[in-house]
Amino acid sequence: MQNAIVKALIKEEQIRLYFIDNSQLLRDIYALNQELPKPLKLLLGKTISAMSILSGTLKGNQRMSLQVTLSNTRHKIFAEAEANGNVRGYLNEELLRSSNIEEKSMQDLIGPSGMIRVIKGSEMNQFTSITDCISQMKIEPQRNLILSHL
Repeated sequence: MQNAIVKALIKEEQIRLYFIDNSQLLRDIYALNQELPKPLKLLLGKTISAMSILSGTLKGNQRMSLQVTLSNTRHKIFAEAEANGNVRGYLNEELLRSSNIEEKSMQDLIGPSGMIRVIKGSEMNQFTSITDCISQMKIEPQRNLILSHL
């Protein structure tokens, strides 16, 4: 199956609902990054999945960029989505070079604090939203990201 997003309006058209199937995208990303430790694959996969859902909110030629800074501020995850459905993401070199990653859980990598920076724009217009997610990010970063930017 190809990657797909389904949009729906519920509750008398007051609530937007988005469903995604980005299984193929994640399989492709994991295949390209076979050497990555499992916790880093999970971080990247969840970030890409969050951006896949958020891409459904974009119109025309809009783009959205995301930067997740973990508790160790040298460790970052980047993702970008376009209105036409293109989604991509990567981990920075500092995070890739970290030691003892295999023994850490995803929550340990995120740590007790972090920051999510989202930039949404089209051509010359741009809106920047910064969400400081101290303990919420440790629970479920993709849910926090999606809820705060819909």
